[in-house]
Amino acid sequence: MEPRWLETRSRNTYENAVESRCILRPQGVGRVVLVTGAQHMVRARYEFRRVGFEVVPDPVSERPRMPPLAAHDFVPGAAGVRSVGRALGEYRDLAFGIVANLLGPPPRCGTGAAPDYGIIPNRTLTLISSSQPLR
Repeated sequence: MEPRWLETRSRNTYENAVESRCILRPQGVGRVVLVTGAQHMVRARYEFRRVGFEVVPDPVSERPRMPPLAAHDFVPGAAGVRSVGRALGEYRDLAFGIVANLLGPPPRCGTGAAPDYGIIPNRTLTLISSSQPLR
């Protein structure tokens, strides 16, 4: 599938939402299919809704099928600690986004003014679902 629009300026998911709005609003696009890892979807969906999009979530599973669990699988290890750290980072970034939303409107197009928390790089792909006008 060849993309119709390409957003290349963003450094994080919030900037991706802002810059996508700047590209798509003049085209009358108001609904997007949001494709990102399942663990990022809540935060990414919030950011895209925050800038005015109707969002159709399409999460991508990032884990292969798990084999049956054994007793030793319940003992915490380094991978488990990293996984919890990533989850806590998602919640932290979501909280920052909610607070930023309370403090004011999204930045203007092309300003690069979106907050950069320095944690989560942009891993969101915006696909166009239809050309529903923005409200």
